[in-house]
Amino acid sequence: MGQSNRSISRTDLLGLAAAVALALLFFGVNLWLQIAKYQAFHWSCFDYANVAGLFEETLNGHFRYLDNTHIYALVLMPMLLPQMLVYLLFPGALSLMILHALFFASGVLLVYFAAKQVFRRPWAPLLFSFSLAFNPIYAICSLSGLRNAATILPAAFGAFIAWKARRKGWFIFCAAAICATQINFAVGLFALGFALYLFGSRDRLGRTAMLFSAAWLGCAVIVVVAFSLLTGIHLPAKMTHLSAFGGSFGDIVKGLFTGPGFFLAQLFYYQNFTLLLFFVPLLGLSFVRPAWLFGALPELAYIAVSAYGHVNLDPRTAWAVNLHDGWFSYFTTGFLVVLPFVYLAAIEGARRGADWLALRRPRLLSTRVGVSAAVAFILFTLTIHYFFTPGDYGPVPLTRHARFGEIVQTAHHRITREVLDSLPRNQSYLMTYTFYFFANDIANRTLVTRETPPTASYDRLVLDEQDPCPMTGNAFCRERLAQALEELRYETISRRDGIYVLARKK
Repeated sequence: MGQSNRSISRTDLLGLAAAVALALLFFGVNLWLQIAKYQAFHWSCFDYANVAGLFEETLNGHFRYLDNTHIYALVLMPMLLPQMLVYLLFPGALSLMILHALFFASGVLLVYFAAKQVFRRPWAPLLFSFSLAFNPIYAICSLSGLRNAATILPAAFGAFIAWKARRKGWFIFCAAAICATQINFAVGLFALGFALYLFGSRDRLGRTAMLFSAAWLGCAVIVVVAFSLLTGIHLPAKMTHLSAFGGSFGDIVKGLFTGPGFFLAQLFYYQNFTLLLFFVPLLGLSFVRPAWLFGALPELAYIAVSAYGHVNLDPRTAWAVNLHDGWFSYFTTGFLVVLPFVYLAAIEGARRGADWLALRRPRLLSTRVGVSAAVAFILFTLTIHYFFTPGDYGPVPLTRHARFGEIVQTAHHRITREVLDSLPRNQSYLMTYTFYFFANDIANRTLVTRETPPTASYDRLVLDEQDPCPMTGNAFCRERLAQALEELRYETISRRDGIYVLARKK
């Protein structure tokens, strides 16, 4: 008996070591790629610069966000507060990249611990960790810039572990982390609590989740409405994602009742079905034990009904159609919310399937069959990862779309940094993409868009003919540069490798 216990302990230790090693490898590769992309001014890293700018402006009282509704960020996403504290202690985008990589690496490790609550041996939990680390959606989410929703990963997996252990205090803590990540995630938590209560014979933690999420959502709405009334800043509600159904909430509701055919046509928009491919075979397992899948249903429904309008009609996101797979690449935040709940439901579904096989087909649980199935699953996961992971957000290792030349440092990158460092911080600027997002400490700056012609009254214009313009298209930025050079009220004071700095004539 003693020898058997030592063997089990040694096996568990090896499984844990493998899970930790996989998480550390994911952390190292992800952080390396993020740093390399940021140094190369890769357009997918602008969120790091954008959030760094948000922190800079909040700490210094500037409050000149890219979008004035960003002023609600700390209310709607309170999880930004501890991240801002880390940024205050270690200023710079690198601290945000480290936090980001830690959140995603924690998902790879915590899904192992979540599965260990259900499976006794470590090989099955390791398969879930491996699957998550090489999931195309997970890879794209982790490399698409700073995803504020990344804290949903430790929060969701932690909630599952606390639920299995019946630890109410820790469950509430994780529930609070889910709500604090982003206010609309409270809706998913309510749906999860309802499912746990419904399927779990009046589960008390399910009831707790419903009450807690409803209270959090109500308090947040009261605070935001009060702040809007006191400051006059309009509420951060944008219906453009659902613009295919109408221009206002009332129009959308009316359209659902008067034109159900059009609604169904958008719901069954062909690109929506590509979502299913990346969850095979996890979705099948999720439906075997679907309680935790309910946490993903509100976000999944939103993605499905807004996909057409989000990519094809929303002027803020229409640029996404130029990506390798615009629809799949753009919904990174939504997919990130969906993933952990799909995996948690799949863990429970796999356990239920194994119990069924133990009663009906015990021969299928033999060691030989189990090893063969594990090898097949690993090969399937790597195949999907290799062929179906887009390269739009930078190179993803072990994929056919990996273009590592995108993150090679060039002489133009060095000149860009020198120009950024030389700009006076107390003047007003109109800037193209790279300069706008990476000049975090310049408060008075405006991004070149179709609504901001270069003839406006700025102290300086900083335009780069090599700068990518994913939001407006490269042709538009080149046209604006040509117009600026012909503007008689400005003169060129610097021109280096296609980077123009124009100053208003005195």
